[in-house]
Amino acid sequence: MELHGIEAKKYGSWARWARIFDWKNRAALYDEYIAKETERDLINEHVEHRKCFMAMIGKMAKLVDDSIGKLEAKNINADTAMDLLERSARLDGYLCGDDDEKLKGNGGQLEIRFVEDFKGV
Repeated sequence: MELHGIEAKKYGSWARWARIFDWKNRAALYDEYIAKETERDLINEHVEHRKCFMAMIGKMAKLVDDSIGKLEAKNINADTAMDLLERSARLDGYLCGDDDEKLKGNGGQLEIRFVEDFKGV
């Protein structure tokens, strides 16, 4: 009523009931309850999504592991080796909770320090 400029005395019963039953605080508590329930639902949805994603990653990891077992070193060039290594590092970082902010220090690039091991590849 106050928001719409209606005088409380015109609706005396409503104003009295609102005061007696503390409608203003009850409405605020209800809004708080709904916000918490919504947050809980969003968290549960995120957890379920994460579980599905992790199950999918597990299946993909097995597939990749089986495929890598069939690779022969003579058929892998340096670009392919680096690509596989970089993708593995990114996936590992993602699964461990690393975010893009941590990668900005090196421009998001994978840094390899054992170059000697790749000579001749």
